[in-house]
Amino acid sequence: MRLVSWIVVLGALAWLLVAQLGLRLVERPLPDIPERSVTGAALPAEDGGPGDAVAMLPYARIHPMLQATEVVAGLDRIESVAIVKSRQGVAPEDIVLSLDDGEQVHHFPVGQYGEVTFPRREDWRDAGLVVRTNQPAGSLDLQVTFILRALPGPKVEYAWLWESVSQMDQALAAMDRLNGGPPRKVVGVLFEYAPGQSGVLLAGTGENRAELRSNARGVIRLEMTPEFLDENPTLVFKPMPERMLPLLAAAEAGDD
Repeated sequence: MRLVSWIVVLGALAWLLVAQLGLRLVERPLPDIPERSVTGAALPAEDGGPGDAVAMLPYARIHPMLQATEVVAGLDRIESVAIVKSRQGVAPEDIVLSLDDGEQVHHFPVGQYGEVTFPRREDWRDAGLVVRTNQPAGSLDLQVTFILRALPGPKVEYAWLWESVSQMDQALAAMDRLNGGPPRKVVGVLFEYAPGQSGVLLAGTGENRAELRSNARGVIRLEMTPEFLDENPTLVFKPMPERMLPLLAAAEAGDD
């Protein structure tokens, strides 16, 4: 393959991320969850009752999203993640989520990217319980997306990523069917690096080697191209990315 061919395909990697559904930290900015990676429907937190100024998430509305995450069963390279986002830029680790079932108070820790795990409980759903927060009413959203579990190493064959994108696409199609939404398409991967860290993706060797560096937000965007599947080049990551999200087709994601 000629170098110019790699420049053409990797040139598609050089753009990224005006994110409305991301996580913004006040003092320590983290990469946002880009609009074109979000696979689930946004679930805004509701206002509390009269005199209640905090946001609440009715568990009955969370439960269907938990069911949607089960579509990844049997897909060994991906996992589903629920993301809590503050519309006011509150750091994820400062968000407190809890549910009182009448016998005990259950707490749900929020990770640095807003990741949170809720158990699937039909009794909580049927009882009309709510997840209470320490945030103002109308300031939170809950989202579901898929991530790649891990790369096999710093050197990855193109075919391996192609198969991983196929798994993401299968999960997304199943989720769209479950939610009754319009079908969408996963077309690539977003590789994210830790705050303040930059990454490089190398493709090919020798004179045919091309490289792409992460943008100012620490993200490399790889849109998969069928013509390179037969050649199956090796991609080298320096260093390994911290998180890998699906890249959705622009038309379906409403981006671009």
